[in-house]
Amino acid sequence: MIMRDVSPPDESGADAPARYEQWSLLLDRLCVEKGHADNRSLASTYCAAAKKETAGDYASALKNLENWRSGSHAPSRRNFRILTQILGIQERDEAWDDWNALYQKTQRRKPATEAEMLQLPEEPLPETFPRWRGTGLLAAGLAVTIAAALIAPAVHHYLSQPDSSQLASMPDAVDVDGTLFYMRSTVRVAVGESLIVHGNRGDCGEQPPSWQDTLANLPPMTIGRWSDGGVGKRGSNTCGGPTPARAVVFTGTQPGEDKIMLYGDLVFIRVDSQKVDQ
Repeated sequence: MIMRDVSPPDESGADAPARYEQWSLLLDRLCVEKGHADNRSLASTYCAAAKKETAGDYASALKNLENWRSGSHAPSRRNFRILTQILGIQERDEAWDDWNALYQKTQRRKPATEAEMLQLPEEPLPETFPRWRGTGLLAAGLAVTIAAALIAPAVHHYLSQPDSSQLASMPDAVDVDGTLFYMRSTVRVAVGESLIVHGNRGDCGEQPPSWQDTLANLPPMTIGRWSDGGVGKRGSNTCGGPTPARAVVFTGTQPGEDKIMLYGDLVFIRVDSQKVDQ
């Protein structure tokens, strides 16, 4: 059993989350601050968010949480996304940057492989971005008002509708039709243009979630709309290669830029008023 410091951080900020250099230590501190000195209640919350219902699932959650908090193992991107939700990291300005940056360090990805998998453009990202917003499963027990705010936009077929003149020029939805595709960490389109941003997969080798379930967990966008790109195969480090995934397509509807977290990956999206040669 790991003995943890459950004392609150001092007012000087010496124990602020930003001081940590390892993601596991930051995770452990944030768990303690949320009242989870041990993993029993946290495992229950995790299972509810992950839709795990058996005693075996609970036992596995206990073991995984202990491993993650001790630094023995790092969670998959899906589990990282769930932890982000149930610990309310989006509302923790002082911890958000370190939470994501330190987790990325645990992945130990090789730069060449990363560039190839993500198809990064040569154009550098802007120096400043809007506030990141997270996506993922909602943890059971969250306030009804928060859940309603996150889920309500998903009842619309499109999260942000362009005007009628834009609709007339919009292309048909991108359809991958079983082909291989990769996520993009940088997306730049003109108004009316569409591009595959990411893919929502299920368990490795299994069929992905429906478009309705996928749409329900996508963030609302003011500069564009989401659409279904069909089912293809997405490169996945967790699965060790391509696995079935539903392509998530973004279509620009008005100029602007945003930065979001999508399936555990940071994505920068920019919409130009007209097509720009890249």
